[in-house]
Amino acid sequence: SRFKSDSVEGRELIWKITLRNIGAIPIYGLGYGMFSQEYPIWQAKYFGGGTYSLKEASLADNEGICFNEVLSIYCETGLLGLAVLLGFVVLVAIQTPRKGHESDFYTARLSMFAVLILSFFSYPLHIPAVQLIQIFSIIIFFFSSEFNFGGNWVRLIKMRKMNLFLLFASVCYFVFFLFLFFKIQFWTLTKEQIDEGDIDKIGKYSQILPYLKQNHAFLSDYGNQLYAYGDFRKCLWVLDIGAKFTTEIPDLMVMAKAYKELNRFSKSDSILKLTSNIVPNLFYPRFYLLQNYILEHDTSRALMIKDQILKMPIKINSYSVDSIRSATSGLLSP
Repeated sequence: SRFKSDSVEGRELIWKITLRNIGAIPIYGLGYGMFSQEYPIWQAKYFGGGTYSLKEASLADNEGICFNEVLSIYCETGLLGLAVLLGFVVLVAIQTPRKGHESDFYTARLSMFAVLILSFFSYPLHIPAVQLIQIFSIIIFFFSSEFNFGGNWVRLIKMRKMNLFLLFASVCYFVFFLFLFFKIQFWTLTKEQIDEGDIDKIGKYSQILPYLKQNHAFLSDYGNQLYAYGDFRKCLWVLDIGAKFTTEIPDLMVMAKAYKELNRFSKSDSILKLTSNIVPNLFYPRFYLLQNYILEHDTSRALMIKDQILKMPIKINSYSVDSIRSATSGLLSP
């Protein structure tokens, strides 16, 4: 179907843009979890260069996932991470099962290789449930394998100490996510029970912040609450923390509006230009930029943005797009 075709071509676009920037990645990588922050910037530069097709513009979205775990590992951890992954795959491939543990051995190995194959086209290692399954697969695999190569030091590592370590790691992983689960539940209840921008909600969110300061969804919600409350400076501070992990268009839009409220139009304009280039088929970032230029009395740039909005192809007809085009046509009219 057309949607499946667009999904495939959309992933190909992500790989194309990523590979174009592969040379700029340090040998040690961008840092763990940093692909989601860096990729939208690459995409903005690609579309800002003007050498893209209309099809690519229609496929573009606010993505922070590579849809290829191997490529993602290289981007985030560099050659060292790629070497560790390759070494692990070879290690798993050459092992033989212990007598009486053949079923466990082959099941665990099949699980790991199935995820590896899927990793070339999707993002299974970003899913906590899959991560946990893979931890247990590794435990079962090494417990049921002979670990027949490398001499005595490898055999020592393989023994129960390694299995106990992996079991301990999986328990710590589970406890960590259980702790986060309860904090997220508290945030969810607070979100549902108190009105947007309410001072009580703001106070409770500030208490949760130390525990969820790496949870982008919470930071985004907290930033929006602060914006609704009118605390624009703290809104920008919170959303800037979230921007260290990922670059999301809704957050960028709130930041642009907050800078506008603080009369920092140059910062607002810069963010809106970036947002327009990340996903060139979106209307509302350009519409906000048009409004900024009008307030700044920059008529020439405002007319240029107006012309872009009125000539932009429509990906999906909607009331919001019709409203933006209608409002735009009425602005700066002679």
